[in-house]
Amino acid sequence: MNKQILVTKPFFEKDLHYIQSGLSSGATLIVPEDFQLETLIPLAREADAFLGPNLDPELLANAPKLQLIQIPWTGVDKLPLSNLHGYSFVLCNSHSNSLAVAEHSVALALALLKKIPYHHQELARGNWNRPKSDSSNVVSPFSTAVRGLGIGLLGYGSIASKIHQLLLGFECNFYVCSKSSKKFNEQDRVCDYFPLEQMEKFLEKVDVLFVCLPLTEETKHLLDYSKLSHLKNGYLVNTARGEIIVEKDLYQLLSDQTMKGAAIDTWTGLIKDGEFPSSFEFQQLNNVILSPHRAGMIEGALPHLDDAIININHLCDGLPFINIVDIDKKY
Repeated sequence: MNKQILVTKPFFEKDLHYIQSGLSSGATLIVPEDFQLETLIPLAREADAFLGPNLDPELLANAPKLQLIQIPWTGVDKLPLSNLHGYSFVLCNSHSNSLAVAEHSVALALALLKKIPYHHQELARGNWNRPKSDSSNVVSPFSTAVRGLGIGLLGYGSIASKIHQLLLGFECNFYVCSKSSKKFNEQDRVCDYFPLEQMEKFLEKVDVLFVCLPLTEETKHLLDYSKLSHLKNGYLVNTARGEIIVEKDLYQLLSDQTMKGAAIDTWTGLIKDGEFPSSFEFQQLNNVILSPHRAGMIEGALPHLDDAIININHLCDGLPFINIVDIDKKY
């Protein structure tokens, strides 16, 4: 039986072509003329799935055949998930861009450890930043060796596990802190696992911290001054969510160089051209790499949509869904 897939948010034309090219013959993609509620509601009455984040209560109440709401990205923290209580359909998100995010995370870490953006900026001005005999360089010309570093993975989902695999070739030592315990083999070089309740002990082992947690009530502002202080002389890479970190505390620790550096791809501020996404002047610090929420973008590919396509095809074929979201846990 043909399944009606109602698109509930605007997509780029290339996104729609990408989705359509991957769908089975049993799926019909319904793209409305506009995304006003009065346009969506009549279409929702025959919809078997929603593709998009519209969780309007009136729209849900007018979708009696609904079996799936597919979010075409990972984070669901900003969605009104409480609207879904009492319904039998399934909410799923997408993790298919996890390798892209992991690659970007590792690239940021390497650029941070090797001070590549700083040296690029200075050489463009004619400054080779050669070592001075009195060690008075504003930024030391010497980089940090990656081999043997303590790599901290805060959270161990799809992204963290891929960061782990990408860095194994550097012969680093890995430390994992997550809500659920994990099993590792000797070749994984995981020296220790810590539950979230032991985060301070975890951070004391870490040279480079990768933040890979979802944003929930439990993780919001989890990394405050007290916890980040345990990362003394360490580095931080955040490609998860800005709100997991208390920005003021991170800025202070980077400003006084208690922490060696940070690479930040996700921010608490809105994405808005012409505006810096923080009230703190991270852009003035020479131990920070700024990234404009770019981790999941890959030239010539739309990996964030792959899991959405899989789930729509599973709906048509009567197969189990992947990446089902617990609406209470928010991941």
